[in-house]
Amino acid sequence: MRTMLARINGHAGEEVCVQGWVHRIRELGKISFILLRDASGMAQLVVDAASAAEEVARTSAELTLESVVSVRGTVAENAKAPGGYEVQVSRLDVIARAEADLPLAVNQDPGKELESPSMSAFSVDAATCIGEEGGTLTNGFVTLVIPPGAVVHDTDITIRMLDEVQFIFELMNHD
Repeated sequence: MRTMLARINGHAGEEVCVQGWVHRIRELGKISFILLRDASGMAQLVVDAASAAEEVARTSAELTLESVVSVRGTVAENAKAPGGYEVQVSRLDVIARAEADLPLAVNQDPGKELESPSMSAFSVDAATCIGEEGGTLTNGFVTLVIPPGAVVHDTDITIRMLDEVQFIFELMNHD
């Protein structure tokens, strides 16, 4: 039975099955620290290549960010891990592998700027273009329609997101 990541702290010393998206991967020698994300939160997975099964170590080494995985392992207390607990991996299955080079960094931490080669945001002041009557923001062939009465809290973020959408379309239509 699947355990949500936010609840692994109640399973110290027990084997659990967790599933989610690979958010971060850190390699320190023969030990891999994988930050896994699901709808409830994040948890750290640990794969020790020296003691893990060969298949687990190989699968861990081939993981890409945003891949979807199913993991079995034992929950251990670790004050340095997010939430104070981690899963020591005994089985690692890739459900869906993400491309190694995603066009948009979807796994950035909240509050950080979006990054891509296309950060050529609009030169207009969006706040002056969007009023109570609504409006549109256009960047190339992508248009964002703001319905009347909609509240746009951060027009700068909205503009940068629109720029990212155009960048993705350009990648998809590139010869």
